[in-house]
Amino acid sequence: MSSDAPPTGLSRFVASRGFTATVKVDSAGRKGKIVTVIGGLPKNQLFLDAMAKALKAKCGSGGVVDMSGRDGVVEMQGDQREKIRTYLESEGIKFKIS
Repeated sequence: MSSDAPPTGLSRFVASRGFTATVKVDSAGRKGKIVTVIGGLPKNQLFLDAMAKALKAKCGSGGVVDMSGRDGVVEMQGDQREKIRTYLESEGIKFKIS
């Protein structure tokens, strides 16, 4: 399995849900450090963990899953919008970048 291959079951999960992810860059509350936030995701631990693992490998940076809010959120270190855009397109996930 190559690093660009989707995790097992991720594409099936996406096909069964109707959601639009939002991708934005944020630095508020992080002592000036920039992170890319992918929000509006289903609040499913297995889905978020698989997505975070794939994004960490694709972006070559750290990331974290946050399920404390209404939706699931994946935060990646640095400005990773372009790499995340290509990943979301390859997985068939609808998204908007702000």
